[in-house]
Amino acid sequence: MSSSDGATSRMRRPKPRPQDLQRLEDLLADGSIAEAEVAARSLLRHSRSHAQGASGLARCALARGDLDGALRWAERSARFAPNDIALKTFLAALLITANRSAEVPPLLAGEAERAACPTAAIALGQALARLGAMDRLLPLVARQLHRFPVSIAPLLGDLADYAVLTGGAAGWVSADVGLQIAGALPADAARRSDTGVADGGVADAGVPDAGVPDGDRTIRIESPRRGLLLAMTHGSFVRRYGRQDSGSDLIRFTLPIDPELEGEALSVTLGGEPLLGTPLHPRRHAAVEGSVLLDGDHGGGKSTLSGWAWCPGDPPRSVTVRVEDETGHSVAVAADRPMEGVQVEGVESGRYGFLIDPVAAGLSPGLLHVTAGPGDQPLAGSPLPW
Repeated sequence: MSSSDGATSRMRRPKPRPQDLQRLEDLLADGSIAEAEVAARSLLRHSRSHAQGASGLARCALARGDLDGALRWAERSARFAPNDIALKTFLAALLITANRSAEVPPLLAGEAERAACPTAAIALGQALARLGAMDRLLPLVARQLHRFPVSIAPLLGDLADYAVLTGGAAGWVSADVGLQIAGALPADAARRSDTGVADGGVADAGVPDAGVPDGDRTIRIESPRRGLLLAMTHGSFVRRYGRQDSGSDLIRFTLPIDPELEGEALSVTLGGEPLLGTPLHPRRHAAVEGSVLLDGDHGGGKSTLSGWAWCPGDPPRSVTVRVEDETGHSVAVAADRPMEGVQVEGVESGRYGFLIDPVAAGLSPGLLHVTAGPGDQPLAGSPLPW
C-alpha cells in the first residue's frame, strides 16, 4: 500500500462515538480491565479521543497496581488535553500517591480557582498539606468553604479539619444545605473553656444572647443587617450544639439558621478571632448548574429538549430535571446521559445530559420552564417558547 493509500485510510477512519467513550467507562466500572485496555487503545487512534484513551489506560494501570505506568499515561492525557481540569486533577492525585506532592501546585494552582467543582482544589490542598504550606492551604480552604457545602463535599471538610488539628485555625465553619451552619472546634479547647456561665437561652441562631459577657472564649455569630445573633461561652455552645467526633480530637457542631438570613454574610468568631470559612452565606440547597436548548419545530411539532445539569459540589450525584408548561403540567427526568463536549462548560466528565420529547411527555405548547435539583433552580436558557 502506498503512502497516499495509508493517508486515505487514516482519513476514512471513523470518528470516535460517544458510546465508545461510555463503553470504556462501563468496562472500568465493571472491573473488566483487559477489555477496558482494548477499548482505551482504540480511542488512542483518534485525535479527538486520544486524551480519554490515555486516561483510560492510566486507570487500567492503576487498577493493576502499576503506579509508574498510571503516571506515564496520566501525564500523556493531561498533555494532550491541557484545558481538561479533570485529567489534571487525576494526574495530581497520582503524583500525591507517588510522594511527588511538590509537582502538584504548579499543575493545579491556576485550575483550582476556576474549576466548577472542588475536586481540583481538594487535590491541591492535599498536596499543600503534605508540603506543610499552611500559608497557601488556609486561604485555599477558606475560599472553597465559601463555595461548597461540606455535607456534599466531605473531603473539603477533611482539609478544614487538618487546618484546625495542626493549629492553623481556631476552628472552621461552613454554610451547609438546609439553612444550617456546620463546623468543628478543637476538643482540647472545649475542655479548657469556661463552663461556669449558664446557657443564655439561645433558642436558635436568630435570637441574641445579650447576657453573655465578652471573653476570650466567647463564640459570636453576627449579621451586618441584624447585628449580634448569638453570643455564648465556648462551653455552653459546645454543650448545646456540639458532639465529640470519635474519629478525631474535634468537636463538631451544627445549628439552624433563621430563614430570613438566607444569603446574608454572617461572621462567626471565637474570642474575636474569625473561624476559617467566615464570612458564610446560609443556603437552602446546593448549587445546581446547567443549560437547556429546544431543537426542531418550535410551533408544537417534532421538537426535543436537550441539555445538561449537575451539582458542582458533588459531581457523581444525579440531578433531577423538571419541565413545566403554562398549564401547570410537569414531567421530571434524571440528568444521567453521557454527554460529549460538556467539558467546554467547565464540567467534569460524567453523565449529566438529558433529552425530553415534549410531545411524548404530554406538555402543552407555550413557555416551558426547565429547572433542576432541590429548590427547582432554573437552568440557563429557561423559559423556552415552544
